[in-house]
Amino acid sequence: MANEEEVAVILYGFGADLGDFRLFADDLFAELLRQKKFTRSHVMIKETLSRAAFFDTLASIPSVFKIKELHVFSHSIGGGLYVGYHERAANMARDAAARHAEKMHRNIAYDEVLNAEIGGILATISFGTPC
Repeated sequence: MANEEEVAVILYGFGADLGDFRLFADDLFAELLRQKKFTRSHVMIKETLSRAAFFDTLASIPSVFKIKELHVFSHSIGGGLYVGYHERAANMARDAAARHAEKMHRNIAYDEVLNAEIGGILATISFGTPC
């Protein structure tokens, strides 16, 4: 689309023991402005503490904007980003799923982990022949 405007999107999660990830987002915002890569109105900073908030934020960007840069400040564990690391609601969902499996005298299933991990954006890694 010829009329698209390029924007930078900065999303940040909960830093827990590492500190406030908003500070990293603010520093990056200032650096993007200093470098004159974007104007203030073309940089979006948003706290996203859940998987739903993360994707809702991206989906809410008007189609006239093209995301040129996407920055995410979060914990990273294995194959995922943990925007809700040590966040209360995410911890409660995780604990409830684990307690349910324990009550049923079984291990928690992979799908239950995915459903309970509301503070994580998990990636599946597949091995095989590259396309």
